[in-house]
Amino acid sequence: MNRTFPRKSLMLTASVLLQLCISCLQSHAAVFNPTVPPDVFYVSNSTRKISQLIGNTDFERLTPTETQTQSRYGMTGSDLGVSFSHNGRTYVVFGDTGGGVFGDRDPISWTTDSDLEDGLQLNFLTNGPTWRPITIPGISQGAFEVPLDGVSISNKMYLYHTTDTMGRSVLAVSADNGQNFQLLYTLSRSNFINVSVNKVNLLDWPGTPLGSGDGLFIFGSGAYRASNVRLAFQPASAIEDVTALRYFSGLDAVGNPLWSTNEVDAIELFNQPSVGELSVGWNKFIKRWVMLYNSGSPRGINFRTARQPWGPWSQPQVLMEPWNDGSYAHFMHVNWTFRNYDTVQNPGRDNEWGGEYGPYMFREHATWTDNRTTIYFTMSTWNPYVSVLMKTELSVTNVPFITMQPTDQRVPAGESATFQLTASALGALTYRWQRGGTNVNGATNTSFTLPATLADDSAVFRAVVSNAFGSVTSTPVQLLLSAPNTAPVPQIILPTNGFLYRGGDTIEFSGAATDAEDGVLPVQSLRWQVLFVHSNHNVSFLGAVSGVTNSSFTVPTRGEQATNVFFRIVLTATDSVGREATVSRDIFPLTSTITLASEPSGLQTSVDGVNRVTPATIASVVGLRRQISAITPTIFNSRTFDWKTWSDGGAVTHTIVVPETNATYSAVYRTPTVLVPANASWKYLVTGTAQSASWKTTNFNDGAWPAGPAQLGFGDNDEATPIGYGPDPNNKYPTTYFRHAFTVADPTVFGALLVRLLRDDGGVVYLNGTEVFRSNMGGGAPAYRTEARSSVPLADESTQFYLTNVAPAFLRAGTNVIAVEIHQNG
Repeated sequence: MNRTFPRKSLMLTASVLLQLCISCLQSHAAVFNPTVPPDVFYVSNSTRKISQLIGNTDFERLTPTETQTQSRYGMTGSDLGVSFSHNGRTYVVFGDTGGGVFGDRDPISWTTDSDLEDGLQLNFLTNGPTWRPITIPGISQGAFEVPLDGVSISNKMYLYHTTDTMGRSVLAVSADNGQNFQLLYTLSRSNFINVSVNKVNLLDWPGTPLGSGDGLFIFGSGAYRASNVRLAFQPASAIEDVTALRYFSGLDAVGNPLWSTNEVDAIELFNQPSVGELSVGWNKFIKRWVMLYNSGSPRGINFRTARQPWGPWSQPQVLMEPWNDGSYAHFMHVNWTFRNYDTVQNPGRDNEWGGEYGPYMFREHATWTDNRTTIYFTMSTWNPYVSVLMKTELSVTNVPFITMQPTDQRVPAGESATFQLTASALGALTYRWQRGGTNVNGATNTSFTLPATLADDSAVFRAVVSNAFGSVTSTPVQLLLSAPNTAPVPQIILPTNGFLYRGGDTIEFSGAATDAEDGVLPVQSLRWQVLFVHSNHNVSFLGAVSGVTNSSFTVPTRGEQATNVFFRIVLTATDSVGREATVSRDIFPLTSTITLASEPSGLQTSVDGVNRVTPATIASVVGLRRQISAITPTIFNSRTFDWKTWSDGGAVTHTIVVPETNATYSAVYRTPTVLVPANASWKYLVTGTAQSASWKTTNFNDGAWPAGPAQLGFGDNDEATPIGYGPDPNNKYPTTYFRHAFTVADPTVFGALLVRLLRDDGGVVYLNGTEVFRSNMGGGAPAYRTEARSSVPLADESTQFYLTNVAPAFLRAGTNVIAVEIHQNG
């Protein structure tokens, strides 16, 4: 999502610090939810551009834009445009933005416009005369690190954002309508990097882990344009609790959704591993979830629909293909080496294709007319680098669809029996229950109850659901009557009342049941279930274990981290005529506290990925495995500290098992060893010629190269060592070479290295001849005339360092050489 901006200067400075970092990756086998044929269809030729949202002048129409972002806010280019509602306004957040002094940062805007048919005027949050960037302290917010979605809860604005170059998603909160944000936690490093979030009333969506109140459906994808979509759930009231997340892991035998505490269990909603940016929303007119996303296979803006958030989702359709739907050669540029079709490109990008991505719906602005819905969305065009407002139309087949079929009912004679179903369609629905094919008088609702069954009521029932477009008949079901019967009496023997569990414990459970008519019930009459209960919601931990009097389960040592949890063991007994009775027993955890401390006090540590300022005390279930980490290097009171050791002897990031007694874990810090100072003297070469591969090795003779202290460069008048760029200021040399030698007595004392690089525009770093880092450069071996991927914004040229961890194995005892080649863009 970078652009090309005018060249300014070349500079380099580097330092190497001691650091240790441990990371781990998880993988999981793909499980795809089945898809269904579509019943909502794209209306051919209905996708149209309404207006250009960024810049002063529409590239295609050469008319003024509604918002005039360049003259009013200093914005020359931007992408994305994710909308969400908050406190009576529609907020729209954009991606990497050019103009002003915040290159590659992300602006936030708002509007009260409710009619998007004639365009959209936006009001951007500002810093004086220019746009105000979204700032989340504690994360990187450079190129390819963008806002994803937002949600409003209890007058607070919650914003989902990527960082680590789209390698991690986080959640932040603002209490002042987007002026300032606070980082809450890491959402995902794997399956939920790009997300689309919907707040819903849970009474409308039975099947979630929480039965009532507001909840969040979080749709997410992992590797960018190389992964599928998954689903997570979180109670809205618990949005600030990362442990409240639950992941859709499939359906049980009767079609109810299953939810897991582990992200690795989240299954893919369909198989199309090319999903880019995505947007999901409920369309009240067609009564479907609609998902938009860009994809390369099939090419274009794809959409799918579903009646439930977990699916089944329809097979994909394309609603915007750039050649077929009037984008290329109109408001998206066609590469001039292909054909000179248009002049809508950004300056200097004649031979670069435009491309569609980032289709973000205005969920609450859809309309309905003539048996079709119009949805509005933003879309990014890459070249020109702008976001545009689009619209498209979808039509739906209108015959009713039964979403939950009725089931057989077995009751003793004289008791009531109820059949029920649910259905969905456009317009009003009517219901007619039938007995043996004949309409039952007055049975015209979604449910039908016989208040007191008689011996002759055994029959076959069904329902006919109709609307103006047609009818559908439910599955026929039976009413089965038995003699009057008393309920069985189940009893849980183990675990006993008052039992306390630990993480990793194996919990034995056993029980039996008796019945007045049947006596001791056989083992086939017993059914067990174990629920994991957290605060006011629960998930199925172990379900439908039948035909046993005893079994066991193991308490996980990872996952849920709260202490206000317990397991509920449920035993259901069914007698010979189908009458059931249920008992349950709750077992609670044994808890203690762990305290994170540091020397000196007040430094940053983390537990399970959540940053904590020491000292920090955390209540925990005994036996859980918790990951603690020292943030290193870290800055405190203007001093830099480097982690040295933990009091328990563990690595900088390591796992502890929570003990039964309260425990303290102290991270000991020291000031780091600087191997290459920021103002070190560097040899450099500016000759306008390519160097042989040996220039970066330790035995290369650089005695004829000039030298000077960092920073080195030209054009900004803040360089310690100004260097040349060739005889022609309009045709500067594309690559400059740098070398610095330093001595290491014993490389084994270093746990890791941290390289900090200030570069303009791109750089490749070598340590003793081996590449260890590249920044703003494409793949492959760089040649002398290889250009950096993009220009560095003016604001970053003298301030933005790029960091990487390097294994100390690249060091050697004695003389070491760090070599850097800096490449220009344009």
